Amino acid sequence: MEILEVIKNDMIRELISKFNVTHELSVTISLVIDWGKFINFIIPKDVKNVIIIVPEDFDCNIRSQIKSVRRELSVIVMKLPEIKGKLYVLY
Repeated sequence: MEILEVIKNDMIRELISKFNVTHELSVTISLVIDWGKFINFIIPKDVKNVIIIVPEDFDCNIRSQIKSVRRELSVIVMKLPEIKGKLYVLY
């Protein structure tokens, strides 16, 4: 996984391991306007947990947009200073 080469935070590494993450999507922030529709289209319906890693200066309420479309999906959003210009969706 590309993200594991970027992040140094042990807590996030543990989360990735705990949730048995096998898929990673790298997304340019400016490409997505509606995160609920994006996640609903991209993430398979049987996925229960999603970890989203965003840049530290990213201001968007991704979690509420996703929960408005997929209430059953557990969404964890984490901000990291190492991430620049894009975000990672892990599931």
